[in-house]
Amino acid sequence: MLKSKITAICIVLILFLTFKRVHSNLGTKAFLENDDLVVTLANPIGKIRGHILQSQNENDIYAFQDVPYAQPPIGQNRFKPPIGLNNWDGIVDTTSNTKICPQMPKSISTIVTGLIETEDCLVLNIYSPVQPGSDSSLPVYFWIHGGSFFEGSGGISQFNPKYFLDQNIVVVTVNYRLGALGFLTLNDNNIPGNLGIKDQNLALKWVSENIHLFGGNPNNVVLGGEGSGAVSVGYHLLSKSSKGLFSAAIQQSGSSLYIFGNQIGYRDRAFELGRRVNSSFNSNNNTELMEHLQSVPFSDIIRAQAGFRSNEKIGFLKGEYWKPVVEDPDNPDSFVTGPMLEDFENGNFNLVPVLMGYNSEESLREFLATDEEEYESDAKKVDQLPSLIANDKLNIPQKNKAKAGKAIKAIYTESKFLGNKTAFVRYSSDVAYIHPLLRQAEATAKYTPVYLYKFSYSLEDSVIEGTGKVGHGVDLAYFWDSPVVPAVTVDENIRKSLVKFWVNFINNKNPTPSEDPDIQNIIWPKVDTQEFKFINIDEIFTIETDPKRQYKEVKEVLQQYLMQPFNVY
Repeated sequence: MLKSKITAICIVLILFLTFKRVHSNLGTKAFLENDDLVVTLANPIGKIRGHILQSQNENDIYAFQDVPYAQPPIGQNRFKPPIGLNNWDGIVDTTSNTKICPQMPKSISTIVTGLIETEDCLVLNIYSPVQPGSDSSLPVYFWIHGGSFFEGSGGISQFNPKYFLDQNIVVVTVNYRLGALGFLTLNDNNIPGNLGIKDQNLALKWVSENIHLFGGNPNNVVLGGEGSGAVSVGYHLLSKSSKGLFSAAIQQSGSSLYIFGNQIGYRDRAFELGRRVNSSFNSNNNTELMEHLQSVPFSDIIRAQAGFRSNEKIGFLKGEYWKPVVEDPDNPDSFVTGPMLEDFENGNFNLVPVLMGYNSEESLREFLATDEEEYESDAKKVDQLPSLIANDKLNIPQKNKAKAGKAIKAIYTESKFLGNKTAFVRYSSDVAYIHPLLRQAEATAKYTPVYLYKFSYSLEDSVIEGTGKVGHGVDLAYFWDSPVVPAVTVDENIRKSLVKFWVNFINNKNPTPSEDPDIQNIIWPKVDTQEFKFINIDEIFTIETDPKRQYKEVKEVLQQYLMQPFNVY
């Protein structure tokens, strides 16, 4: 009797100890209820507690979430560059994601429960396949989320890295300031520009100081992003402040040369926001605007920025206001001073290998969300005023805008965009997304290895005849497990190949260092100055020359009419 009781107690004890460590598929919280995962950071000096998750293949992953990397940008620190943390006593719990930066209504916080909008949001997340304190020195993939610079988060609910974590790399994701709080600027010392990107830069410096404690190699950090995250990567490529902080870059559907990745007219917009926050504010003094906006709750700023509607359009695609800027070259604290295209063309950027590319019809999802009446209105405007094609940021003299616009329009249609949806969609995809990225690839390939791709694979039928089938953001579903990326049917074989390409590049700075049946034994060539070679990722991978997309024809027009400085394309 006694023996059976002892046996029963032992079984209960074993079960209890087994369930003390709760595993998840990188989707729910899991805690190791002891101090085994307390890490003492190198700079700043302080302790954080992590927990264990499970990878897709049920391997242990050592996770640290909502790790602070900067002081909260509140009070007099609002609208200022980020400030590193001081040392602290005690242990900071970093076992879950709860913080997101303040952002537009109907953001991720309405899709995922348990998230709190707070200015104390400058945190990053670390996922490592090796236990902290080990002698490992693994490559690090530092991911910057997209969201048009006004929404999103690096948290696990938006970017679950489970597909990467059986590949022996460390993954880091990051939050940064968004919208007006991150990109409103006077381009002076009162409210400098590019605060959200400067947040990313400080996070990269934090990784450089501390990632070795988590089994990562600070000298092998690959910087990646999609959409505005990829635009951010382009700014880091151009910034001397980020030199030496990363060893390669991945840009998915984004370039700092994007028209929508840059803002002008920022001073007037900043003062208009000040008046919308409080209608009694009527100063035109930069310092007074800064003090006014530092004194109000952040919710007042978010509410005021929501009322802004940009008139900027490329075809039917709408721009947003709060974006990065080219800063004053005479200010030593400036992050990017431009001219950006000229810097790429002249080799004045951080010379690291780059993997970059686009989806086969970037504007498709936005077009399908556009009703017929809006399409007709937008098409009519461009048909009647082709000068609208010559965006103000392109620096085309006013007298030549109509000529340039007509010439570009004629490349896509012999008559009108109204009634020709195929031409309107292709024009919008090319000018807003694809051409700037191709221009960056072409300019930089003279100085550093560039690997270019087009992602064409889709299990869906063509929606609009004569266009590609893969819209903006669809590729994210192949890399990240997330409820907020576009819902698509994913082919597991294609997913495995894509992840293999990316992991090869992270490890070797080459997506195909050797033939491999997992990636159809293809060898992905670099872009060179003679042949614009790229890989077309479809059911069968192919190497092609010349992305077409009317790139050469539009380039000829722009070369005829563009004036310096060349910042966007």
